[in-house]
Amino acid sequence: MVRKIVLFLAAMTLPSLLLVTVAPGVAGASPIFPGTVTCNATNGAWGGTIAFSPPLRNGGTATHETFKVKATLGSSSTGTVGTGCHTSTTPPPLSTVFGKLIGKVRFVGAGSNNCTTIFGGGTLTPTVAAFKIKWVNPAGAPTLWIPPAFSVVGSPSAITITGGAVTGSFAPYATPNATLADPSWPGASGAVATGCATSTGLSSLSINAPSALSSGTW
Repeated sequence: MVRKIVLFLAAMTLPSLLLVTVAPGVAGASPIFPGTVTCNATNGAWGGTIAFSPPLRNGGTATHETFKVKATLGSSSTGTVGTGCHTSTTPPPLSTVFGKLIGKVRFVGAGSNNCTTIFGGGTLTPTVAAFKIKWVNPAGAPTLWIPPAFSVVGSPSAITITGGAVTGSFAPYATPNATLADPSWPGASGAVATGCATSTGLSSLSINAPSALSSGTW
């Protein structure tokens, strides 16, 4: 009789143990903040880098190319806090945010690392495109910027990324975009022209914060 009672109690206890293991996942659901976020010269400084693999060069013949972007949003590349990026819900609450952007775009095709292809002003369609924006303040789930319909337009003065879909910690924005630029890029003696002309090629470009030329809305 004692053995039967013990077995019965064990069977009654098992379902509650299963519920306990599932509950934390439900309780940890990520918050969705109201509004969308805009970073620009007035509303949040940009700072960071764009790395090119393989390096871009004049007459490049590689059949693939990857851009890797790392940037701070709302503060400088040295960590100095700026004015912060603004949400569409300004004035407060949640009017000022700070974060970090990381991601990449990849192209496939003849001459993918040719500087003329990249900076010639034509529209490029990536085969891979994904960005994550981790908001430091307010803390919450990252904003993901993913396909479909990414497009990239490059020039000696700016690289503009548009399209895709935004999900995550802020209300979705219909036409997400980012323009990456720096005053040191254009011109015959600028970083783009001189880097492309070297034997090693152009491996990266800096975005020095605050840059009045960079902006983005998600």
